[in-house]
Amino acid sequence: AAQVHLTPTSQGGEHVFTNNPVCIKNRCINPLAPGLNDLPRLAGLVWQCSEPGQVQQYLHFCKAAIDYDPAIPSPANASVALDKIVQAQDEAASTTFVYHLSGLGLGFQVPRI
Repeated sequence: AAQVHLTPTSQGGEHVFTNNPVCIKNRCINPLAPGLNDLPRLAGLVWQCSEPGQVQQYLHFCKAAIDYDPAIPSPANASVALDKIVQAQDEAASTTFVYHLSGLGLGFQVPRI
């Protein structure tokens, strides 16, 4: 198992190592999936079901991964268009993914369409 040297701020400068086999030097991020930090905020939203095929037409980043009819956040202002809500969620997902890659020391290139 790889050992990774971490420098914590809460343990008086002591060195901490991990034996997590997924975590290798310069490829260790916390949390393992950055989107986990968003779960408490997302849990506080009101969600609504989408009709079959209604959301997919507005997806870009998540288009290949979403093959079901996802729930979407219900806006506080009912006049927000569906495409704007979906676009905001899609952009949040792509931003989190890019942060994840950056934490791993990897770059992200926008695919040519």
